[in-house]
Amino acid sequence: MKLFHRGPSKQELLNALAEQRKQTELLQQVIENQNQLIRDLSQTIDARIWKTEEAITERIKALGKTTDERIWKNEENTARLVGDLSQTVDARIWKAEEATAERIKALGKTTDERIWKSEENTARLVGDLSQTIDARIWKAEERILPRFDLTFVDEIHRHIDFTYRDIMVVLEKVGKFLPENPVRLVTDTPIAYESLDHLYPHGTIRDNTRYPRFVEKCEELLGKDGPLAFLDLGCSGGGMVLEAALRGHISIGLEGSDCSLKEQRAEWRLLGDRLQTCDITKPFRLEMKNGSLQLFHIITAWEVLEHIAKEDLPTLFLNIKNHLADNGYFIASIANWNDIDPVSGVNWHVTVYPYQWWKEQFEQAGFVVCSELLQPIDLARGGYNPPHCYETPSSVIDTEKTFHIVVQKKSNK
Repeated sequence: MKLFHRGPSKQELLNALAEQRKQTELLQQVIENQNQLIRDLSQTIDARIWKTEEAITERIKALGKTTDERIWKNEENTARLVGDLSQTVDARIWKAEEATAERIKALGKTTDERIWKSEENTARLVGDLSQTIDARIWKAEERILPRFDLTFVDEIHRHIDFTYRDIMVVLEKVGKFLPENPVRLVTDTPIAYESLDHLYPHGTIRDNTRYPRFVEKCEELLGKDGPLAFLDLGCSGGGMVLEAALRGHISIGLEGSDCSLKEQRAEWRLLGDRLQTCDITKPFRLEMKNGSLQLFHIITAWEVLEHIAKEDLPTLFLNIKNHLADNGYFIASIANWNDIDPVSGVNWHVTVYPYQWWKEQFEQAGFVVCSELLQPIDLARGGYNPPHCYETPSSVIDTEKTFHIVVQKKSNK
């Protein structure tokens, strides 16, 4: 062993060695803590990071040198370290490791850098990993999440829907938790056979709006005094009919196509005769058991009116007027854009006009327009709220493309 003619005293060297042991122990503790954090990642998105860190531990063990051996074989570098004791702990560790750079250079110069270096080999699998654990997870998720497309998400929520509906179906059979339906439908046209939505099912076979806030807003608007009566035109899966029924109200839904009825999808196997098929552009009558006409406090049509041909609007308006109670409201969301089927080429939105046009149509039909009573956030559909309750609401609203209208019958007084 080469001796130095000049250098620190034996006591200084021993002190330096003791300090080195402390720093080495600190390094080992840091590495152990980091390895523990990385091992915890095995239960999250990418267990491969944990496997990589396991390899780091094996590589450190493979160095096969004890702390004392590394110190004695690198006294020259240790002496250099003694002169730098005034630096921070991290800097001293870096100086101590300078002597063993050839053997551990793949590990880097700091704990985070060593981890980063070891993960370079996994970059092809999990992307460009950052130098913090949270960031590495985020990067991994950024790569993985696109694999779970909307079909996968829809299947999850379809399963959830079936599960909660199964429970309610059983409860309804056992305890009748929904209010009794006193209303029956009378019509000569139970199916809208000529409707594009029946010929080329789209919204009618996939949508199912749920939005409790709307029902509560209607209770507030009408100053609820006992059960109200709700009628939803173009009800699709019947979600809003269920919302009203769950709050103890009379609620009926009419749908032009029988696709949901045949498949017993969404709320059709739960709500029974509260959901009916009917061409709402032809005369129909909803009546109570004694034969008298059932009037409704709230009649709704969520993105339905644009599906109705202009020549059919007068009959639809008359059906609404006939079934709307005094002081009741017809509330609709309307889309002002073309919705074209990429397969068949048909445009489901056959009547596309701005708000002012629709306002004039309702006024000419004998209604009073009072759209200011509701805000877009109050609506079950249109504007902010999507057709599926598990979809994220829009952050903005384009009132040129989607808007709402609220009307009442003109008073005869």
